[in-house]
Amino acid sequence: MSRFPQHPHEWFEQLFSDNYRVLFALGYRVSKDRELTKDALQGFFMDMWEKRIWEQDIQQPSAYLYRAFYRRIIHEVKAAQKVPTTDIDTQYDLAEDSFEAQLVQVQHQAEKSQRLLQAVGQLPDQQRRMIELRFSKGMDYDQIHEATGKSKQTIYNQIHAGIQKLRNLLK
Repeated sequence: MSRFPQHPHEWFEQLFSDNYRVLFALGYRVSKDRELTKDALQGFFMDMWEKRIWEQDIQQPSAYLYRAFYRRIIHEVKAAQKVPTTDIDTQYDLAEDSFEAQLVQVQHQAEKSQRLLQAVGQLPDQQRRMIELRFSKGMDYDQIHEATGKSKQTIYNQIHAGIQKLRNLLK
């Protein structure tokens, strides 16, 4: 993490946008409550801003955020449930061991998604468009045919060629 960025607001917005979805998924997995997770996440990022996180020498910012937010969401769940902490601590102590594995899995999935987006960006325009229509928009071959005017065989060929190219790019 760079120390004292020129524009902390922009840097912090980027940190927020890069990590919000993954942190939300992590929080929701723990809390099973969307509103509680959203509130905890908002408070968490407000705390990070107040702590001036950009001035700290953090070697792995994503891992730092995941771990810190995990602790925050556990605290929020405990407070929301109003259960004696010893009862819920036992439950979360058991989950703590698997948190590291979950964190590695979440980071790995985010890296794979990023690599896939970069690879899709390297496809020729026709292949990229067909793949986006098919997989991002969820259109079937008939719908793609209606939207583009291309023959179904052309659509199939473009998608097949695009997938092959993606496989090669991702190796």
